[in-house]
Amino acid sequence: MPNIWPLTLDELTPEMRERMEASCERTGYYSNAQLTLARRPEVAKAVQNLQQSIGGSSTVPMQTMFMVAELTSKIAGCRHCQSHAAKNLSQQGVDANKIRAIWEYQTSDLFDDRERAALDLALAAAQRPSMAGPEQFDRLRDVGYVEAELVDLMAMISLFGFLTCWNDSVATETETAPVEFATEVLGGMGWEAGKHAAS
Repeated sequence: MPNIWPLTLDELTPEMRERMEASCERTGYYSNAQLTLARRPEVAKAVQNLQQSIGGSSTVPMQTMFMVAELTSKIAGCRHCQSHAAKNLSQQGVDANKIRAIWEYQTSDLFDDRERAALDLALAAAQRPSMAGPEQFDRLRDVGYVEAELVDLMAMISLFGFLTCWNDSVATETETAPVEFATEVLGGMGWEAGKHAAS
């Protein structure tokens, strides 16, 4: 049961309803996190705009960006965000075996040097306090990342820092599609909806 109840579609402002309809067209479901944030429309819009800015104009391949999001979510322990990031990885064409291997990225031959460097940054930066330092950024540059790409990676890690804190604290109910995907792909690794399960 969520700690803050989401609004129903009928309770949304006209602008938020339009935004939610557009989001549903892209994902196939209404985001319970956004429906909860919509109690403060300006906050909901700011989060949506940030998500679109980070995901919509990234110079880093979206597969890598969602790998970073998945690892950040795992470090934070947010099952809701893990399911969403994993589903997004699949929609970006990432094989289920590679999604399952995120924890083993340092030794798995499914990941290339650029992906490993990005995931090294996520592993360090997602911890509290952050363990990110010059060595992670130097490694990223060594494998060819440029400064704008470093901004994109840190923006995704930081965005999921917010999203994991929000969804895990609020106990956002995870929508059916991400639950089904995560149960199938990550269930054998211990993933379950837990407090994010439908009430």
